[in-house]
Amino acid sequence: MNVRQGTYDDLKECAEFSRRFWNQLDFSKKIPFVLQDVEDMFCMCLTQNLVAVAIEDEKIVGLIAGLASPCIANFNFRFGAELIWYVDKKYRKTGVGPQLLQQIEKQAKDAGLVRWSMVSFDQLESEAVEFVLESQGYTLTERVYAKVL
Repeated sequence: MNVRQGTYDDLKECAEFSRRFWNQLDFSKKIPFVLQDVEDMFCMCLTQNLVAVAIEDEKIVGLIAGLASPCIANFNFRFGAELIWYVDKKYRKTGVGPQLLQQIEKQAKDAGLVRWSMVSFDQLESEAVEFVLESQGYTLTERVYAKVL
């Protein structure tokens, strides 16, 4: 298993791999997966060096990607937020998830970010995700409420 920074060579495979994640979300029933839009999103993340991939047998088996933004109170500080963190079911409980977190944290720090935020969806094994996040030093700092408009 090789966990590394994502590159533009990974773009199309990252976008296609993301389809599996998207199809598990309630959103997918109302919002269609548009491959070109997902590729564009990954381009934004790659531009900020905020994509990490796990590779096995020359295929992506896990990935994490996010975007950076300035702190609302002081633009000299930048925060990062995960947009997708997904590991193929076959590779869960093998340490791939924490390895991806460690890789993206390194990249985020190298990019000058001072904070990295992760999201746990209630509908996607949230207890297991929260266990991994807490074991990697993450703490619950806010809750997100959503409403379909």
